[in-house]
Amino acid sequence: MSIKRLLYCTKFRDLSLQALKELFVLKKVGLEEIILLHIIPREDVSYVFPFGYLEEEANRLKEEAELRFEVWGKEIRASDLNYRTIIKVGDPVYDIPAVCEEEKVDLLVLGKKKRETLFVGSRTKEILKQVKVPTLVFKYKLKEEDLEIENKNLFERPLVAIDFSPPSLRALEFFYKLKDMFERGMVVHVIPSAKVEGLDKMRMKALEEDASQKLDNLLKNYFENTEKVERLILLGEPQEIVLDLALEKEATLIILGRSEKTFIDRLFLGSVANYVLDRARTPVLIVP
Repeated sequence: MSIKRLLYCTKFRDLSLQALKELFVLKKVGLEEIILLHIIPREDVSYVFPFGYLEEEANRLKEEAELRFEVWGKEIRASDLNYRTIIKVGDPVYDIPAVCEEEKVDLLVLGKKKRETLFVGSRTKEILKQVKVPTLVFKYKLKEEDLEIENKNLFERPLVAIDFSPPSLRALEFFYKLKDMFERGMVVHVIPSAKVEGLDKMRMKALEEDASQKLDNLLKNYFENTEKVERLILLGEPQEIVLDLALEKEATLIILGRSEKTFIDRLFLGSVANYVLDRARTPVLIVP
C-alpha cells in the first residue's frame, strides 16, 4: 500500500488551503502528486426553462476555480510536489468515486460541510461507501461548545483500532506506512462487552490473553522496534472506547477499517466507523 497519488476534493471553504498544506508531509512516505478536484454542483448551473443550461455561469465558476487552484499550485510546487487540477460540473457522490477509479489514486481527502459541527454529512458517507481507497475525512478546525480545536500535525500520534478483520488489518498496514512520521502510535483492540457477557473471570482472562498474544504476533510482523508503538487491549463498546482513548492519548488521527460484515454495515459504513466519524474531534481515516 503506497501513497504516491492523492486526490484532494474542495469546495474552497475557509481553511481548505491550510488543510491541504498539512498533507504535504506525506512526501516523506512517497507522495509525488496531488490532484485537486472541484465539482460544481449541477443544480448551480442546471437547466432553467425556457433558457436551458447556464453555460456562462458554468464557465465563470470554472474560471474562478482555476484562479484559486493557481494560488494553491504555487504552494504545492514550493514543496517539490506535482499537481494537476480537475474542475467539472457534476454530482460529488457519483463523480468523486469515479475520479478515484480513473486516476488510480492512493488516498482520497474529503472535508466537512461546517467546521463548527462534529457530524459528517450524508453525502460524505455516501462517497465513503462507494470508494475503494483509503479516505481521510479532515476536520481542520471545529468548535465544540466553548472549545475551538485546530487539527495540525495529523500524523504525529495516530491511533489505529483493529478487530483482526481484513479491513482492520489493511488499516494497520496504512498505520505502518506512517511509522517514520509519527512520534508515537497507538494500536488498540477492543473486546466487545457482548462477547464476554456471561463468562466467568477465568474465561475472560483467557480471552484477553489470547487477544493480547494475537496482537503481539501481528505487530512483530510489521515493527522490528515497537518502542514508538503502544498496544492496548481494552474491554467495552468499541466505538466509545476508540473516542475516549483518542481524547485521553491526544491522538492526532484515528484510523479504522470499514466493516462490511452485514447488510446494515454495508448501508452505514459499519457501526463503529459511522459512530466515530460523527463524533471524533480528530481527523478520521477509513480504510476499505
